[in-house]
Amino acid sequence: MECELEPHGLYFDNGVSPSTGNNMMHFPSWDSFEYTIGHLDNLVELHEDSFVIPNDLLSEDALNDLEESSGFEEDQPLIDYENSHNFFSLRAFARIKEDNWLDNSDQSGWTWDDDPDNDWLIHGTEQTVYNQYYEVMICSFIFKYMEGGVIVIDSQNQDASSILNSANNGVPIEELLTQFAGSNEKPGGITDHVIYDNSGVCVFKVTDTKRFILSNPRYRVKGIQHMSGYSVGGNGLKAYFKYKSITKNYKKKGSKWKKRRIKSYAKIVGERHDPYLGCGSPLIEVDKRSTIKKRRRRKVVIRVNPESYNSPSQLGTEIQKLESVHWQRGETFRYYYEN
Repeated sequence: MECELEPHGLYFDNGVSPSTGNNMMHFPSWDSFEYTIGHLDNLVELHEDSFVIPNDLLSEDALNDLEESSGFEEDQPLIDYENSHNFFSLRAFARIKEDNWLDNSDQSGWTWDDDPDNDWLIHGTEQTVYNQYYEVMICSFIFKYMEGGVIVIDSQNQDASSILNSANNGVPIEELLTQFAGSNEKPGGITDHVIYDNSGVCVFKVTDTKRFILSNPRYRVKGIQHMSGYSVGGNGLKAYFKYKSITKNYKKKGSKWKKRRIKSYAKIVGERHDPYLGCGSPLIEVDKRSTIKKRRRRKVVIRVNPESYNSPSQLGTEIQKLESVHWQRGETFRYYYEN
């Protein structure tokens, strides 16, 4: 669909953000959103290569020491993007949480179970374009991810700010729908929604994090799975379906754990649904891997374009049919996308 609103960073009252600067990113379409994510991914990869390739003969420890002493910032393209829009992103919020958590890793009572990555509903570069409340505007519609699903809000509806205020203060999706969805005769501010249901043999929504101990106990590898497979949003707005596998690398330096550049990769392998046919249909084989590089993190994404879907569709898999694979220092760890 054509969007009559010009895209930009904006402030929209959501009941929790301070009223200074832009608290929400705004895109004219999901295609524009996806292009931005892909462009940022490419910028980060080129930025990383500009540091690693000239120093590729260094050992991993020497490379990490050089990074610290030189002040090289792996996320600089993402930071520049956020600053250009005067925007405080979910990525920036998550970075503060993770840095503080690791900085306290030498303290009594510190545990991997308190890893902030356990809490995020969105992972990867997308965190750069969502605010810390999981909100982004596509054309005139606000997409908000919640613990139980997704809601789509008409930003031009008089109740839009009230809906966000309620959602950000703990009101669950079911209650929001009762109060704000409206009826066929009088549509409300919530124009579409998804409530996750992973109760059967089919898996439609996964956000999961696991940590693995290598044979050398001073190393850790973290595996992150993210799968969102819903076509939501009326008026032709269709979000891309995605499977993600992310590998993050850590090494103990002195008494503290640090994010470290270590040769690694991420992979997705197994079988997924055809979203046209849904649960119970023949499965489609997938096998995609990132390149092996000396990085703090490696990511692989499988995208499925829902452009021609005429009704809400779900992209998923079945129990023990699809795995994320995480490789570091010659050791491989894998686990299933499961409910």
